[in-house]
Amino acid sequence: MLTMSSEAHPNGGFRGSLIGVGVVAGFSSVQKDMIKQAPRPSEATVMKRATVMSVIVITLLYVLCGCMGYATFGDDASGNLLTGFGFYEPFWLLDIANAALVFQLIGAYVPAYVGASTIVAMLLPFFGNVVMLLAAMSFWPLTVYFPVEMYIA
Repeated sequence: MLTMSSEAHPNGGFRGSLIGVGVVAGFSSVQKDMIKQAPRPSEATVMKRATVMSVIVITLLYVLCGCMGYATFGDDASGNLLTGFGFYEPFWLLDIANAALVFQLIGAYVPAYVGASTIVAMLLPFFGNVVMLLAAMSFWPLTVYFPVEMYIA
């Protein structure tokens, strides 16, 4: 029940809260100006920092898992955690777990795919020259190496 009393509240009561909101509202424009004027780090710096932090976190996670596994099982720890402890049934569950591992590892090959597609894109204007280079590379084994090996054998 809300009652009006003449006692003073330690935090100012309703009037104190209104004053607090008014004071904060007055400083919001100052804070916006300060945020706008703050220099932002470059994207390269932010990406480098994020990459380093993610590598550190993942490395610590894997090292922690390895140390805990060794502390738990000692030299009896197996190389394959899915089947190393006699867990062979149900087979479909192991297949799903192995598929998930393969799917996770595919992400590691994405930088190689990007690099290969970039090289192919750079070589497309010189497609005729690339075909001639491949023909010259296949010319030597077919006309020099294999006939000599067949003659010797």
